Amino acid sequence: MRVLVTGGDHTGPLAAVRALRAAGYEPWVGATSRRAYAARSRAAAGTIVLPYSGSEPAAFCERLGGALGQLGLAVVIPGTEEDLIAISRSPNAMLRSAAGLPGLDVVLRITDKTALYRQAAELGLQVPGTKVIDRDGIVEVSAAEFPLIVKPIRSARALAGGDLIRTDARLITSRDQLRSLIDDLEDGGWLVQSQLGGRLGAVCGVALGGQVVSVVHQVSRRVWPPGVGVSAFAETVPADSELEADVARLIDALRWSGIFQAQFIHDDHGPHLIDVNPRVYGSLALATAAGVNLPGIWAALVTGSQVEPTTYQVGVRYRSEELDLRALLHLAVHGRPLAAWKGVLPRRHTTHSVLALSDPAPGLTSLGKLGRHIHHALRPRGSEGTSRSGVPATAGQDRA
Repeated sequence: MRVLVTGGDHTGPLAAVRALRAAGYEPWVGATSRRAYAARSRAAAGTIVLPYSGSEPAAFCERLGGALGQLGLAVVIPGTEEDLIAISRSPNAMLRSAAGLPGLDVVLRITDKTALYRQAAELGLQVPGTKVIDRDGIVEVSAAEFPLIVKPIRSARALAGGDLIRTDARLITSRDQLRSLIDDLEDGGWLVQSQLGGRLGAVCGVALGGQVVSVVHQVSRRVWPPGVGVSAFAETVPADSELEADVARLIDALRWSGIFQAQFIHDDHGPHLIDVNPRVYGSLALATAAGVNLPGIWAALVTGSQVEPTTYQVGVRYRSEELDLRALLHLAVHGRPLAAWKGVLPRRHTTHSVLALSDPAPGLTSLGKLGRHIHHALRPRGSEGTSRSGVPATAGQDRA
């Protein structure tokens, strides 16, 4: 049975392709380049080069719809939020059916953080203190509130011309920096949140018609960038039954169908919901390594196959080579060399975002990125690397 995963330019879809192959499917890749992570994978049966769905959604869906018939695809799994929205808006009913998605209203609701926080709060989940502001609302932010996290209302943010562009969370330390950032990022409303001190965790799973089918609980031991980043090194942990029940009620209220990752910051006051990623996510390889093949389960649900209950193994670890290297270097140069050294040491039961002895070719994409990072680092300071606001770009929500 052929299944196509879009967004192959990112490591989450690479994990999905590998998981589908392990589950007995014939995975195909949709990507903007044949040099993409998933396109280079030995697990992939082939690659369809697709336009970027954020700027060319009609052409993206037309090409994807053509592949649906030509390849006899049974399932299409969106690998990015832009792909998810494009497919949900497509007039091609066969394409929407192959993706197994709920209605467009459900997709737009779960990707709207204001609607998400409102629904979560109504169900009794804790959410960060949040303001919606634009340029004129900056004066309402007091100096005592900094540092702050600033993020768009929807991660796949609509520009004035209708194009979608991925815009990630930023850590902001002053009103001037906030003003420059919002001027730089142009139109749209923005969410301003208190920065929570705590550990990043997630309940990851798959649901059908709002009913959660399987879950995996994880925590991040290291993130990148510090304070606002995504999982660089993570580990599966015992299930928190109360938190899992909260997530199940939220997914049910949102009527979600598909793979999801509900992210929390855990502090002394408990877990605070910061986002729900309704798609393939960056650390997906951890769930597969722990024994819960979320892409395989979702493909089975879309095609009406029987799905058996699955449990996951606690203590399985995940390392994003590209992000964890930077996180460890940050520890080393900021007074924690022992922690950095311990982090470098190999750990048993660790899966990786890219590197795999049985599937080495995607590592070439990582090497290319590493070369570009080194070139960027060696450029004269101030020549590039920040926005007009002077705010360094951060890693995306668990997407990489």
